[in-house]
Amino acid sequence: MRTGGGAAGGACEHAPYGLLRVRKSGTKIRILDTTMSLKDSVLTILYHHGVQKIETLIDSTEAKKPYLLKTLRELHAKRVVEFDEKSGDVEISPKGTDLVSEKIRRKA
Repeated sequence: MRTGGGAAGGACEHAPYGLLRVRKSGTKIRILDTTMSLKDSVLTILYHHGVQKIETLIDSTEAKKPYLLKTLRELHAKRVVEFDEKSGDVEISPKGTDLVSEKIRRKA
């Protein structure tokens, strides 16, 4: 599992992309930048916090389940995430990790 590495609690170590946009408080993961697209929000969560269940992503992004599922299927088709609909597991792929890493480099 590739997670990109992040702090276990609080804001992530990747600034400014991670630090300003995602925070884990207890069991809750929150995207702080409300202007991020759902795709970017999902990729950011997976990059910093590893494999997640669909229900966790719904809670974290506050997206409606049908919209999130459509988004996950699109990301899976592009091989940016691995999405197992039966188990509900979503994991960032190496391609997705590279995509987020590039965004971090551009923002730094």
